[in-house]
Amino acid sequence: MSRAEVSAAVARVAVVGTGVLGVGWTALFLARGLAVHAHDPAPGAEDRLRTDLAALGPVPGAQGPLPTDGVRP
Repeated sequence: MSRAEVSAAVARVAVVGTGVLGVGWTALFLARGLAVHAHDPAPGAEDRLRTDLAALGPVPGAQGPLPTDGVRP
């Protein structure tokens, strides 16, 4: 399977940790149209992730605002 075929086959990804790096990866994946399952055991992590994503503003490659409804805890 070629790299392009693998990329086309991926529709959902997981991110472990929703700190600075996790938010960055989540934003990148959402901007590419992927569904994201983010995991962080810290209290309030989901709310913090959604707030941080909303605060990012425009992300290169995204079609409009990031769709935070694509994030699943």
